Amino acid sequence: MLDPNRSIADLVSEHAECAAVLRRHRIDFCFGGGRSLARACEEHSVDLDELTHALEHAIRSRGPVPADPRGLSTAALIAHIERTHHAYLRQALPFLDRLAANVARVHGATQGNLREIAAEVALLRLALELRLEREETQLFPALESGRAKDAAAELATVLDEQHVVGAALRRLRDLTCHYEAPQG
Repeated sequence: MLDPNRSIADLVSEHAECAAVLRRHRIDFCFGGGRSLARACEEHSVDLDELTHALEHAIRSRGPVPADPRGLSTAALIAHIERTHHAYLRQALPFLDRLAANVARVHGATQGNLREIAAEVALLRLALELRLEREETQLFPALESGRAKDAAAELATVLDEQHVVGAALRRLRDLTCHYEAPQG
């Protein structure tokens, strides 16, 4: 049985399949990840037993477990991040930006917030692309070369900039009513 006092960030770190369950319940495990499972349920008026059951089901149902990135060397972890996550974002962000702009252009007159959504997607793209660049040119080289002071400073900057990304994602969630398609 899952410990209700465990942080939701730790839960998702160990069991990535729990992320989808938490998202369905609109529980933020990234920016609010330090909260316990019990506290998150209380804040979101979610039944703890029901959520625990759904999380345990997701854990039991998972497919093959990928290698735990916490066990990788610094160089291997950086390579994994760049190959998996950065490559995906470099492909997906321009597509999403163009798609949001096109939808706003075609349907913006009848769906008032589509222009706001497109603007927020463009802001998110810019913030994430700047972050990828900073990680690849500043943070990762400092980590790989063992320059702890430089790495700590770059990491602090990246974490500060994360607030821009988080704000854009929260605004998109609000503008889209939790990513629900509009009626009609």
